[in-house]
Amino acid sequence: MMLNPNKVNYNRKLAKITRKNSVFIGILMFGMIILLVVFFAPAGVQLFNMNYSHDANAYDHRIVIAGDQAILRELKAEEPEIVEVPEEYINPVDRIMSDLNGVIRKYPHHNKGLADTLYNEVKILCWVNTWPSNHKTRAKAVKETWAKRCNKVLFISTKEDPELDTVALPLKDGRQYLWSKIRGAFTYVYKNYFDEYDWFVRADDDTYMIVENLRYMLYQYDPMSPIHLGCKFKPFVKQGYMSGGAGYVLSKEALRRFVEIGIPDPKYCKQEEDEMDDVEIGKCLEKLNVTAGDSRDWNGRGRMFPFIPEQHLVTVSPKDGDFWYWKYVFYPTDDGRNCCSDRTISFHYISPQFMYTMEFLIYELKPFGLKDDEDVLPKKYDEL
Repeated sequence: MMLNPNKVNYNRKLAKITRKNSVFIGILMFGMIILLVVFFAPAGVQLFNMNYSHDANAYDHRIVIAGDQAILRELKAEEPEIVEVPEEYINPVDRIMSDLNGVIRKYPHHNKGLADTLYNEVKILCWVNTWPSNHKTRAKAVKETWAKRCNKVLFISTKEDPELDTVALPLKDGRQYLWSKIRGAFTYVYKNYFDEYDWFVRADDDTYMIVENLRYMLYQYDPMSPIHLGCKFKPFVKQGYMSGGAGYVLSKEALRRFVEIGIPDPKYCKQEEDEMDDVEIGKCLEKLNVTAGDSRDWNGRGRMFPFIPEQHLVTVSPKDGDFWYWKYVFYPTDDGRNCCSDRTISFHYISPQFMYTMEFLIYELKPFGLKDDEDVLPKKYDEL
């Protein structure tokens, strides 16, 4: 069979053109790859060589892929130490993982604003009623959580403890000696710290306090006015008395009258032992013309509570029952969500574990994207 010469020549020319085009396309693609490497390689290097440490020799920050989550993790071979971490490099997962990676983080302080202002303007001494058996548990939790926000904190016990720096009163342990302990504690505070502070708080070692909200409430009052505030109960004392467990606070003038005038004189204060210390100090302060103030907020909601949050927020004892609280509470109050002010100050019967939990929920947990209301200080009272 004879091949057509014209067709053969056409196929040879087509093959030659195809080879030339292939070489041209190959050169073009190679050039594009070179351009991509030149322009985008630096960004790739930066992405996969993340190192934000102050000391490049101490930390190697890498992205570790675990399932669908990218966790920024510190890989460190040495002993754990406290390290400063810039705010912009802290993320929520990193906070949780830090302990697992052998690094103890010291985070920048929150922007406290008015809280810092009130810290210097409303000076509070907190004394915590504790016992030797509670030093390593309850008292330790108080010291590591809310008490550090007081201007001064004292742990009043019957035994010295250098870790708590306790004030050991020469008393026997037991609730039957509480009234003597209260008088002894306030006398010690008056003799040693009266001139330095404006307000004097008494709390138990299972009380949890939001001290910033306490300052917010006290800001309205003159500490030289004779007043005390807390969770007010109505039996036994005409003007009411303050629950010991919820914590209560005496103004500077109230403390002076109690220690200088009341304690030494049986006409004002009972001299015998009594375990109902909150009732007895209420009776004594009433005779000394110290006002039992109203600690509720502007909506009539309570701010200082004698039970755990659950018992106030979730009704466990109906008002029409025999539960003593409804018979004792001084002001009409709601149960459920409307029980408690958003400026709540204290709860009682808080275990050490729950104390740390509350500390996290109040001071660390921050819902993303929500803006708090602007903080505005309340108007000060001209007189009681």
